[in-house]
Amino acid sequence: VWADMKEKLHVFYGWHHDLGTHLVSKKSDSIGSSLDDWKEGSAPAPKMSYQWTSRIYDNKQLVFYRTDGHYSSWTYRITSDNGRNWEGPENDVLDLDMHLGMDTDWSTYTAKDISPDGNYLHVGFVAYDDYKRPVSSQEKASGKLDKRRMQNPLYDNRVPSNYKYNLYYVKIDLRTHEVVNDKGEAIQTPIDRSTANSKCMIWDTKWRGGGIIPTIRVDEDDQVSFLHNISDAKHEKSLSYHYVRGVNGKWKHSRITHSNHHWNSGYISESNDGVLSAFLLAGDGYFEAEADMDRYGGGSIEEWTSTDRGNSWSKAR
Repeated sequence: VWADMKEKLHVFYGWHHDLGTHLVSKKSDSIGSSLDDWKEGSAPAPKMSYQWTSRIYDNKQLVFYRTDGHYSSWTYRITSDNGRNWEGPENDVLDLDMHLGMDTDWSTYTAKDISPDGNYLHVGFVAYDDYKRPVSSQEKASGKLDKRRMQNPLYDNRVPSNYKYNLYYVKIDLRTHEVVNDKGEAIQTPIDRSTANSKCMIWDTKWRGGGIIPTIRVDEDDQVSFLHNISDAKHEKSLSYHYVRGVNGKWKHSRITHSNHHWNSGYISESNDGVLSAFLLAGDGYFEAEADMDRYGGGSIEEWTSTDRGNSWSKAR
């Protein structure tokens, strides 16, 4: 949902790797009383998933999205006329498995935010092998699972297909569509897994991973930091939150506290006096249930603070 410059509401609905609906309210500041108070708007793309929208430079509107299913690319479109027409880059931004042949399902999820001046899109992303070949009961009983896929060399066992590795970062100039890495080097798009590993990686987690994408934060000086929940080195079910930021030209990551589930995430803010606050799903209380969505974490929220730019953290409440 977003509001245009005329304060009319826009809704992208039913777009999960399909042709959905773009609805626009007929009146400003009003949802009306029925569907008759809405009209259909133009589609930014034939298909979209996980669409994310934000106001950018010159009061234009951006939508960033995945182009189809799990293995597809990520890109964006921009409108300067309140959603009537859309334009974007010639090449998509991310497509991790585009040069890896048919025996791969490497994919990504993204964290994104806009620079304070609206000129740039900051994108953090992870990598995972979304391999979903069914494993039969006979294969499990035989002890001969296919170790070519999903085998984690750090833990020496097979991990779920949603286990995500590393942390990558690029910065996109929305006026020119140029994509650069953290060193300012221009990156050819679409970015495949090889390019991501060699040019865009800011944290090699060395086969430590987790389920959720990182939380991104862009401060008033356009400096980027992340909150990342990943496994510890000794066991895949032992998890910790980490604060990731650039320090003197290098990326530093500091542990905040434990996490009780690999799908839990949080939020980071900074006060006027420079105190960082991380609000984390870290306490007990998530559901252990059979229902599909109940297995994606939860629990009580804790606030952890840092007064030394994220080097050390203490529990506030």
